[in-house]
Amino acid sequence: MKCSVDELLTFFTQFYAKSGLSDADAATMAGAIVHAESRGVSSHGLARARMYYERLLRGQLNTKTELTIESEGPATLAIDGNNAPGMVVGNKVMDLCVEKAKQSGICFATIHNSSHFGTGSYHVFRASEKGMIGFSICNTDACVVPFGGVKPMLGTNPITIGLPTKQYPHVMLDMATSVVSRGKVLYYEKVSKPLPDGWIVDKEGKASNNPKDVFDGALVPFGLYKGSGLSIIIDMLCGVLAQGKNSRQLGSFHSSGLEDSNTAYQNVGFCMGVIDITRFIPFAQFVNGIDAFYGEFKQCPPAEGTEEVMLPGEIEAKQAQKCLEEGIEIPPVIAKEFHELAAQLGIESPFFKE
Repeated sequence: MKCSVDELLTFFTQFYAKSGLSDADAATMAGAIVHAESRGVSSHGLARARMYYERLLRGQLNTKTELTIESEGPATLAIDGNNAPGMVVGNKVMDLCVEKAKQSGICFATIHNSSHFGTGSYHVFRASEKGMIGFSICNTDACVVPFGGVKPMLGTNPITIGLPTKQYPHVMLDMATSVVSRGKVLYYEKVSKPLPDGWIVDKEGKASNNPKDVFDGALVPFGLYKGSGLSIIIDMLCGVLAQGKNSRQLGSFHSSGLEDSNTAYQNVGFCMGVIDITRFIPFAQFVNGIDAFYGEFKQCPPAEGTEEVMLPGEIEAKQAQKCLEEGIEIPPVIAKEFHELAAQLGIESPFFKE
């Protein structure tokens, strides 16, 4: 079954408002969920929407979303997220970075005492859509083995970099430092699909195609030692410079927090930054140059089995446009879950319409 983007935005805004968030913050949460789902990143879309809601209800996330600026310079910010939802914190911080970059040419921000912030692109687009370069890094709880190890020591620790364009979709590199995100594995588990080869290992460190094995096993880093090394650097910056917990210390996003008070608040750290392009070259020169890059890569002969070379974020942009025009396909098990929740909460369901 399908729902339109607007239907899902309306539904999830009402859904998160029931958790005690303000209407504006509920709309931010809804936007993050629908952004991910429409771009084909279902691991961070509807499959996780209930988890955020339940953490809000349990008090594991603060429904009051005021940030505390602990220190500030002309081009720097150190921020306490006060345990507000990471999607809300991320958007607010990126907006602060954009404003500072307008004044100083660049801004780098560290954030601690936050939580899972969804897809990095949701926040970085706030910079690229204003004609600036944006980036973010974030650590997560340990679920990835380091290169050469069998014990989960690292998170999926994603990195996102976004560049504005003129003619083409914004360049948007948004990736985990594991082969896939854990959310994607959990999505496969939820819809009862076996995993492709090379995504996870079981508790003994052996390759597995059973998504349930990720609970006692682990994900693997992309590119062996390369992904592992990048993930370690991200964990150091987020866990030390930003003053968040490192991946080994973080409580699981999937924990109820009831069995261990240390898992009640995650204290995720992340770093964000914005660069004002015009402090270096004219904006038109930059976007024309990025568009020229696109054109060059489109002239590359495609490999067997592919239609064309895609640049970072291009597949997701095409999927988002398709969803905007045709609606978003919702797996029946997820549609049923939220249809029943809508009835319980007294809000109109966009699912199973006649």
